[in-house]
Amino acid sequence: MLKKILRSRPGLYVLAGIVAFLMVLICMSVRWRAHNKGEMKRLRASGCTPILMFWHEHIFCMPWIGPSFTAALQSPHADGRLLAYATMFFGVKPVFGSSNRQALSGMRALMREMQNGRVAAISPDGPRGPARNLAGGAVALAQITGEPILPCVWATNKCWRMNSWDKMRIPKPFSRGQILWGDPIYLPKKSTKEEQELARKTLEDTLNALTEQCDTLVKAG
Repeated sequence: MLKKILRSRPGLYVLAGIVAFLMVLICMSVRWRAHNKGEMKRLRASGCTPILMFWHEHIFCMPWIGPSFTAALQSPHADGRLLAYATMFFGVKPVFGSSNRQALSGMRALMREMQNGRVAAISPDGPRGPARNLAGGAVALAQITGEPILPCVWATNKCWRMNSWDKMRIPKPFSRGQILWGDPIYLPKKSTKEEQELARKTLEDTLNALTEQCDTLVKAG
C-alpha cells in the first residue's frame, strides 16, 4: 500500500506534507542552543556559496537548521524522494543522485544550482552508508567550485533512533538540543590522488569529532 502511494505523485505530495508538518512541530518544540551559528551568514555575506555537510543520521533536522535557499543531493530511491518532497516545504531544492547511482549527473546539477547562488547540502555517507564514512563527492565538489565546506551537526538529549543503516536521529518533542557549526574548510583546486584521500580523511575526522563534541555538549546540559 505504501509503495503504491509513493509511486503516485499526489500521494507522494500528501505524505511529504505530513512528514514536513511533523518535522516543523518537533523542531519547534526543541529548546535549541546554537554554537558558531553566524558562520553561514558570514560566508554568504562575503559572496561565498558554501557546501553544507552533515552525516545522514542528522538529516531529519537539517532542513529546519540550514538556510532555506539550498539545493540538496537526494537519493533517487522511493524513501529519498519522500524526504526530498518533504524538504521542498522548507525551500530546499532536491537534486537527485548519489555516490552509488547517477553520481556524475547529480554533482553536475548541484554545481549548476551553486552557480545560481544556492547553498549545496550533502550527507557524504548517504544514501546507503556505511555510516560516518565519507565518500569523495564533497571533496570533488569543493575542489571544482573552490567553495568552502561548512560542517554542521546537532544532538538532543532525548531522541528516537531509526532501525536503519544510519540510525537516523529524530528528536523527541520538548527535548534539549545543541547545534554545532564547524569552521569553513577550503580545499585546493589541484591535488594528487594521495592529497585527495588525505582531504577526504580529514573531512571525515572533522565531522566525526564535531558529532562527538555535540553529543558531549548535550549530555552536559
